[in-house]
Amino acid sequence: MISFFSIFNEFFVLFLIAFIGFSAKWFGIFNKKIDFAFTQIILFITLPLLIIHSLDYKISLYIFKDFLWLILLSVFILSIAVIIAHFLVKPIKLSSSRSGVFQALMIFGNQGFIGFALCFLLFKEQGIAYATIFNLFFLILIWTYGVYLVARDKVKLPLWKLLFNPGLIATLIGLILITTPLTLPYTISKSFQLIGLCTIPLSMLFIGSLLGNIKKSDLYCYLRYYPLWLLAFMKLLLLPLLLFPFLLLHISYEVIMVAIILTATPSAPTIALYAKSFKADYRLATVGVFITTLLACLTIPFLFWLASYLFCIF
Repeated sequence: MISFFSIFNEFFVLFLIAFIGFSAKWFGIFNKKIDFAFTQIILFITLPLLIIHSLDYKISLYIFKDFLWLILLSVFILSIAVIIAHFLVKPIKLSSSRSGVFQALMIFGNQGFIGFALCFLLFKEQGIAYATIFNLFFLILIWTYGVYLVARDKVKLPLWKLLFNPGLIATLIGLILITTPLTLPYTISKSFQLIGLCTIPLSMLFIGSLLGNIKKSDLYCYLRYYPLWLLAFMKLLLLPLLLFPFLLLHISYEVIMVAIILTATPSAPTIALYAKSFKADYRLATVGVFITTLLACLTIPFLFWLASYLFCIF
C-alpha cells in the first residue's frame, strides 16, 4: 500500500514545478501572453499525443470491465456534483455573476492537468489510459454545461467546438487503437510519448503561472469570502468521499484510485478562462482555483492514503 508520505512526496514534486511557474510570473520571466501559449501547447499538442500514446495497447476483457466501471463512476459523481451545486447556491444567495462560476468550480476539477500528472506518477501509462476514460463524460460536460453555467444566455456553444475538441478527438483515436488490431509504428509512438510526457511539467508550470496573476488585493478580499471555503470543502472532501462506498464492490485498485484522485482534484483553471471570456466574476474563479489547489496538497494525499488503507481492509 502506498503511504501518505509517498503520495505527498509525489504531489510535492508537482507543486514544486508549479512554484517555479509562479516565481517566473512573479519576477516577470513569464509575460501575460505565456498563459495562452501554455494552453495552446498543452490542449492542442502535448495532452492529445499523451492520450493517444497511452491508449495504444490491446484491450483485454479485464481492462474492458475496468473501463465500464470508470465510465459509471464518472457519470455518477459528476451527476451528484451537478445536483449538489445547483441546490447549494440558492441558500447562499450568490449574485448572477457568481452563481454559475461557483457551481462550475464545484463540479469541474483540474482533471486534465493535475489529474493526469498524478495518475501518471502513480500508475504510469495505465494511469493515463484510465484517466482518459474517466474524463470522457467530464470533457463533454465541461464544454457544454460548464460554458452554460458561466455564460448563461450570453453565448451559444457552436457544435464544432464540441465535436472538434482536441481531447475528444485524441480519445477517439485512442479508442480505435485500443479496440482494433491497429497500432502506431515505433517511431511515431516514441515521438508521441516524448512529446506527451511534456504535459506533466508544462501543466504544472501553467498552474503556477495562473496563480501568479492573482493580485494581493483580490486575494485578501476573497479569502474572507466564506462561500469559497464551503466550495473547497465540498470539492476536495465531500465529493470524493461519496465514491468510498464503491470500495465495498471489490473494483480494481487502479480504477477506484484513479476515480477518487480525479474527483478530488482542485477546481479547473478552465473555469477562470470561461469567466474572463464571458464577463462573469473571474476573480472569484481565479481565487477559487488558488485556494482549492493549495488545500489539495493535503487533501489528495490524505484521501489516497485513506482509500488505499480501506481497500486493503475490504
